Amino acid sequence: MGANGLTAAEVEQLKIDLRDAVSHSFESRFEPATKAGPGVLRVRFAITGIAKSSPGLNTVLAVLLVPLANGGAATEGEVLDSDSGERLVAVVASSNGSLLKGEFAGFFSEFGHAGQHFTRQADFLRDRVAQGRSRLDNGPQSPA
Repeated sequence: MGANGLTAAEVEQLKIDLRDAVSHSFESRFEPATKAGPGVLRVRFAITGIAKSSPGLNTVLAVLLVPLANGGAATEGEVLDSDSGERLVAVVASSNGSLLKGEFAGFFSEFGHAGQHFTRQADFLRDRVAQGRSRLDNGPQSPA
């Protein structure tokens, strides 16, 4: 166990989960590139915090009332122009699982809420980039 309470295997799996969430999100809107160049984006994310949920405890609590031992994650992400290195958009966010957000399944996996956070933040960053590109592709917008 490391200082953060996670095993090396858990850390590696979380990295894979984040990479998969970011890849899936961006590949749904943008063509993947193999090298830097004009019009190519560089996407970077870092996991800055993880909170495990307690699946066993949540199973008992779900029978009695509702699951309460949620997990979560904190991440930082940015998208850079791969040619110039200019930062186009960045996000720093943390979240914990919530029944109010419809994240019931995350209570029954130690890192379910972390995975949901990864997907949500990757989608958020992708959408900001897409909005910016749309404005550039359509030229300046005149006031209504």
